[in-house]
Amino acid sequence: MKSIKLALSLTLASSVIVACGGGGDARSPDRPGLSVDPSTLQIKFVNDNNALAGTGNNRISVRMLALRSDGINKNVGPAQVLTSKTLWSLKDSDLGSPVAATLAEDFREISGLSGKVQDILSSRRLSVDDSPINTTITGVYRHNGQDYPITAAYTIQPPVAMGEPFISGPTTIVLNPLDANDTATGKYSLLQALQNLASRENRTHTARFCENSEFLEITETQPRPTTDGDVDILFSNPFADGTTSQLSVEIYAVDADKTCDDTTAKRYGPITVNLVAGTVSDVAACVITNPADDTCSAAGDLNANYVGSCIGLDSDEVNVPAAQHLQMAARLTYTNPQDQQQPALNIFKCASPQRLAWSADPQQIFSAVPDAANGNGSTANRLDFDNIAAADRFSNVTATYTRNPEAGADATAISDTLKLNLKGAEVAEIRIDRVDGQSGPDKIFLNVFREGIEYEAKCRFSDFGVESSDFVTCPSSLTSWTVSPEGIVAPQPSSGSRTDLTPVETPNGSGEVTLTATYSGGLQPISASRNVLTEEDSIVELRLFMQPNGNDPDTLAIDQFACVGRDDLVGTLREGEFIRGGQQFKAYALFASSGETATPQAWLDAPNSADSQLRDISDQAEVRFSAVSGYWQDGCASGLSGTPLPPELVSQFPSDLPVGSAPAAGFDEDRKGYLKSRGLLRLSTVCVQAFIDPDLDGFTEGDTTSVDGSTVLVLPVADDDLLTYSNELCETLEPVLTLGGTFPGMEGSPGIVVPLLYGISLIADPVLAALATNEDGGALPVEEILTALITGEFSQLGAPQDSPVGLGDITSGLLNGVEAVPGLGIIVDVLDACLVAPTTDALGIILTGVLGTDPAAFGDLANISPDDCTNLFSGLGG
Repeated sequence: MKSIKLALSLTLASSVIVACGGGGDARSPDRPGLSVDPSTLQIKFVNDNNALAGTGNNRISVRMLALRSDGINKNVGPAQVLTSKTLWSLKDSDLGSPVAATLAEDFREISGLSGKVQDILSSRRLSVDDSPINTTITGVYRHNGQDYPITAAYTIQPPVAMGEPFISGPTTIVLNPLDANDTATGKYSLLQALQNLASRENRTHTARFCENSEFLEITETQPRPTTDGDVDILFSNPFADGTTSQLSVEIYAVDADKTCDDTTAKRYGPITVNLVAGTVSDVAACVITNPADDTCSAAGDLNANYVGSCIGLDSDEVNVPAAQHLQMAARLTYTNPQDQQQPALNIFKCASPQRLAWSADPQQIFSAVPDAANGNGSTANRLDFDNIAAADRFSNVTATYTRNPEAGADATAISDTLKLNLKGAEVAEIRIDRVDGQSGPDKIFLNVFREGIEYEAKCRFSDFGVESSDFVTCPSSLTSWTVSPEGIVAPQPSSGSRTDLTPVETPNGSGEVTLTATYSGGLQPISASRNVLTEEDSIVELRLFMQPNGNDPDTLAIDQFACVGRDDLVGTLREGEFIRGGQQFKAYALFASSGETATPQAWLDAPNSADSQLRDISDQAEVRFSAVSGYWQDGCASGLSGTPLPPELVSQFPSDLPVGSAPAAGFDEDRKGYLKSRGLLRLSTVCVQAFIDPDLDGFTEGDTTSVDGSTVLVLPVADDDLLTYSNELCETLEPVLTLGGTFPGMEGSPGIVVPLLYGISLIADPVLAALATNEDGGALPVEEILTALITGEFSQLGAPQDSPVGLGDITSGLLNGVEAVPGLGIIVDVLDACLVAPTTDALGIILTGVLGTDPAAFGDLANISPDDCTNLFSGLGG
C-alpha cells in the first residue's frame, strides 16, 4: 500500500499548488508548452525489421520517434514522428566498395503509418557465401540549438532463395453485375521468399506476366523497367449477362525473354484469381489501438492477422485510451443483387482510393484526426485529456463507401458510424503474450543459431473493464524490456511493444530467466513478468542430404554420388534425364535435446517424418556448403594414394590439378545448397559437405562438419551429343561408384571407380575447360571430345599427356557415347557382384568382359573376392 499512499499524497500536494494559482500542472494557465524531450529520442525500424536483404533492390525503413515533456510531466505520448526533421547518415566504412547500402534521397509515407520514413536501400547484390554486414544508421535531431545523435544497428544479409518465385496480388476481385462496364485493376508482383529474412525480393522486372482469360488485360509494357515495381492487370466484367456469379482465372509469369505461348518456358505461379459478382451492401467500422506497422497493406487492405483486434464490428460504441495511435478499418460486405442466395463476402479495408473515406465529429478527442484517406490517427495526450469535459470525451467516426465514384454527383454511397469514447491513459495492468499464440511453457535452446521467442506487451487501461478482450497492444514508445539474470538471453529490441528474446553470443550458463515488460506512460511505471527456461542444446550430428529426384523436392536421401552438367545450353535436358543441371543439398542437425547420441536409422530414412527429431537447418546463416575438387572419403580427399587403385596405375596420373584451377562445380550464389557446374565443358569430381561456420569465415577449420558427404561427377553437356553421352555414362556409373566401400577392412574407402574418375579428370578437366573459356556459342570439337573421353587420348585436344584409362574402358569400350552403350547391363551386373560377392578368382573372366568384346566371357560370377575387384583395373594403362 505504500506506493498508493505516495501517489495520493503527491496528488493532494499538486491540488494545493493549483489552488494557490501556480505549479503549472495540466490545468494551469502558466504550464509550459509541450516540446520534444531529447532523452526519449529513438530510432524505430518499421515492422521491427532491421535486416536488409542484400538483393540490390530491397529496402528497410526507419523513423525517428520521441515523447514530449513540459518540464514537469514526462513521457507524454503519443510519440511524435521526427523523421523528416532528422539528418540521417550511414557508416560507409562498413559497407565495402561499391557500397552495399545507401539512403533514399526522399522521405516516404507508408499507408496506415503515421509520419514519414527514411529508407535504407540495398545498392549491391551479395552472394550467398558473403558474410552478413553488421553496421549502423545514425540520425541527428537538432533541438534548441543542440544536436542529439541517435544510432541504431542493422544487418545486410546475403539473399538466399527459399523455394520458387511466386506471384503476389489480390486473389478476389468483385465486379458489379448490374454494370456491364464495371472494371477493376489489381497490382501483381513476382516475389522471391528469402531464408531468415522478412523481406521478399521483387523479381517483377525479370518476368513477363501472362493470363488465360479474355476478361484480363495486362495494360503495361513488359518487362517492367524498375526493380521494385508491379504490373497492373485490368479485370473486365463477365457477369453482365447474369448467367454466372463467379469465375476463376489464372495469372502466371515466364522469364522476360520468353513469350506467353512458349510451351517450353518455365512458369512461375500460377495464382488463381476469383472474380465474384457483387456490390457493397453493408459497411461496419472498427478501430485498432496501437496498430502494428504492417496493419494495413500498401493497397489499403487490413492484414488478416489483426482482424480480431479491430473492435466495434458488433457494437455502436467502443472505448479508446488517450495518448494512443489508432487505425480505423471497415468491413465491406458484398452481396449479389441478382442472386440473393449467393453467400456474402466480407473484405476488410483501411483505405480504398476514391471509394472509402473517413470523417470524425466532434474532433476534440484527437491529437491527430483520423486521416480521411487511410483512417490513421491519434487520441489526445494525457494532459489534454484532463482539459476535455467528461461529456465531450467522444467522437463519431464515420466510414463512407462510394459504390460508383465515376458517376460524380449521381454516385451512391453507404456508411457506418462508430462512437469512440475517450478514456484515461493510465494503465491498470500489463501482461506479456507470445506472438505465436502459445501459452507456454517457454523454453529457449542455447546453440549456435541463437533462436528465440517473440513477445508482445498488452495493456489494460484503468477506465476499461477487466475482461481479457479489453487488453490492447501497449504503446511502442512507452514500453521497455529487461531480463534477469543478464548474460544468457537478451530482448531485441529493448524498447517497443514487441521484442524477440534471443540468446546472447556467448551465454553465461543456462537456467530460468525472467522477462519483464514495463509501461512508463503513467504516474508511475507498471510492469509484468514472464519466466522463460533456457537450456544448452549443442549439435550432436550434422547430416548432409540431397534431393535425388529434382521433380520430388520432398524426398531426401543420404547419397554419396550424383551427376551434374550445365543445362542452359541444350534444349533436351528435360524431365526424365538422369543427369540434371544442378543438385540440391540440405543440412539437418541432431540436437542434444533429442536425447540421442547418434541419429536413428529411421530418422535418416525419413528426416521430415513426424517421429524424426532431425531439424532442417539449411536456411541458417551459420550453415555453409562447400564443394572442392576431389571425392568423399570420410572427408574430402584429392589424392590417389591409399585408394584401392594399383600403384602402377596411380603413378601414370598427375598428382594434382594445375595451380589455380577452380572446382568444376560450385554452389549457386542465389539458391543456397544448390550445386551447379562451372563452365561449358568440365569433367571432374567435387567433394561436397556441409559445415557450421559460427565465425562466418567460410573455412571448415575448427568447425562442425557433416558426418556425410557426397562425390559429384561434373560432366560436359555443352551440346546435345555430349548430353546424350554424359547422361548414359552417369546412369551406368551411378550404381557402382562406391565399388569396394562395403568390403570388410575397407570401410570408408572411396571405392575403385571414384578415384579412377578423379585421376582421369586431373588430365581431362584442364584441357576441356580451356576449350570453352569463351562462352560466345562458338563451335566445339564435339567429335574429338567424345573420342578423347572414350579413349583417354586427351593429347589430341592439347593436353600434355594422355590418360592411361578412358571412360570407354570403364564402361566396356563405349564406342561413341551417342548411341547405345554395348554391354551396360552386364558390366553393372559384374560390378554389383563385386559388392555382394564372395570368393573365387575370376579376374581373367572379368578383364576379358570389361576390356574385351566378348560379353559371354563373364561366365559364372559367383565367389569373387574383394582382391579380385581391386585387381579388376590392374591391367589398365599397361
